[in-house]
Amino acid sequence: ACPQSYLFQYLYGIRQPTTLPLARGRLCHSALEQLFDLKPHERTLEHLNNLFRKNWSEERLKDDYKNLFDVDVAVSEESGHSSSTASEFIRDLNKEREWGQEALGLLDNYYELEDPRLVPRTNPIEREMWVQTKLNMDASKGVTGTNSNSSNSNNIDEAKFLIRGIVDRLDFVGIPNTPRSAFVDENTNNERSGCIRIVDYKTGKAPDFKYSPETNERIANENMWQLKIYALLLREMIAAGKTKSKGRNLKNVLGTDIRLM
Repeated sequence: ACPQSYLFQYLYGIRQPTTLPLARGRLCHSALEQLFDLKPHERTLEHLNNLFRKNWSEERLKDDYKNLFDVDVAVSEESGHSSSTASEFIRDLNKEREWGQEALGLLDNYYELEDPRLVPRTNPIEREMWVQTKLNMDASKGVTGTNSNSSNSNNIDEAKFLIRGIVDRLDFVGIPNTPRSAFVDENTNNERSGCIRIVDYKTGKAPDFKYSPETNERIANENMWQLKIYALLLREMIAAGKTKSKGRNLKNVLGTDIRLM
């Protein structure tokens, strides 16, 4: 990420204009979120594509998106015996159609990785969930740090920084019973054994693992970094009892139950 972009956008509050990749990501994320409002057998690729089309038909002429496909064209103007050339913007429908097909291709790729019809309820247990916490500069401190009970852990002068983000989806994953893997099913109120899986949708370029094992491992670790941050934020929030869960989905989950899978 660009530090200068972060400065202007998040500290100075100067928003960047919406770009085609950003618009595509927003609309794909929205369709994937809405897909899980449907019953499992209804979560077909056709329905997912139609959700994208519906959302775009509602958004395409709003301020954030209405000028994305404008092209500058020359227009001749005549006045009496003289003529001049001016410019005006028109919407390039072919470019818009091509952009839409690329977005639908990304949703096709999603179906190659996961069949949402096989995702059992109560999953997802959370969608589009804000996670945030103030982290200590000293990694051993914090709610779940190794020295979390230290007398200095509540020092208001201690250096901390705020990190926040939006988790696309949280799933419950069943695992063999362990002393700390209890989870209360919201529908049945029965205790189940398992952990939490963090799911993050990506609409950018996929990593290319064509290099040496060492380089491929580094690329994989770099691409997992965001998930690791989300896991840390969730762990701290859950352990501190500060999750703003929409239901009781995370009420009985310990911070140590977060897994990267």
